Formats: sequence, structure tokens, C-alpha cells
Amino acid sequence: MVYSTVGSKGESEELPMELKTFEVPCPNCGESSFNILFKPRTTHRLICPRCKTPFYVHVKKDLGIIVLREDEYKKAKCPECQRTGVCKKCNGTGEADCPRCGGGGWYYYDDHFYSCIYCGGDGKRHYRYFCDFAKMIGEGRIRRGRGKVKCYNCMGSGVCPRCGGEGLILGEE
Repeated sequence: MVYSTVGSKGESEELPMELKTFEVPCPNCGESSFNILFKPRTTHRLICPRCKTPFYVHVKKDLGIIVLREDEYKKAKCPECQRTGVCKKCNGTGEADCPRCGGGGWYYYDDHFYSCIYCGGDGKRHYRYFCDFAKMIGEGRIRRGRGKVKCYNCMGSGVCPRCGGEGLILGEE
């Protein structure tokens, strides 16, 4: 048997049955109960067959369970990451393009080429012509920067700083 859940981008995704399940009653009528997958950071959308009310059950990363009505769920959705839980600046990698060199590992300033010290280069001033600069890089005489630095938004974690990776913000007005 396969269960369907709401994925991180809102689409339905199928999950295998061998994951642990738990039972949740309908928050409105309490009559119907549902066996749903117990997987951290997963949101399940359910519709009660008796009262026809849709609701959401979210399993938090610390394994807490939150039951929300549809209107509560829409309000609780993280506006920064759109419920994906990943940092929107770095797309979850924890790294961003270097602001000094723009990701190239070198930059041109004052008629000279420089290897970028901000992202790991030696920072020394080098030749005026790019062909000479590129030749020295190829020979290993210049250490060019990586072009990547730690993401300033998530501090390198790759997780949305607003919701902490949950995709939901609870307790805020």
C-alpha cells in the first residue's frame, strides 16, 4: 500500500508503507480516524469523510505533531521559503556567490586583475592583461578564490532562518 502526502512544493508525493504510522482523529467531529505516516517534516492533508472538513497534520522535525484547520495552515505557511524549509538565498546549499568577485574567484579593479581574498584566493595584485593572469593561474603561481562564501542569510546551514526548516510558522500574528 502507498500513501500520498503533500510534498515540500505543494505537489503530492508517494511514500512507501514501511514507514511508521500513527492515528489521528478528525479535529472537528472526532468520529473518523486516520492512519498517517510518521515522517519528520511531513505535512499530510486529510479530508474527513463524515463532516467533509479538510485539515492538515504536520510532523515536526523534533517529532511533535501539529493539527491545523485549512485556514490555520494557510496562515502558518512560511512566507520566506514557501513551505520548502530551505534557505531561499542559497537554495539549501549553505553557500552563496562571493559578493566581491561575483563567483569568479577573481575581479578586475584599477586596471589590474586580482585573485579574490574574500573567497580563498591569495589577494595579490596581478597583471593588467587577462591572458597573463590566466597563464599564471594555469601554472599554479596564482591561487584564485573559490567564488563561494558562507550564505549570509542562513549562516551556512542551508535551512530557512525564519521557520527553522519546518516550513510552518506557529505562534506569530
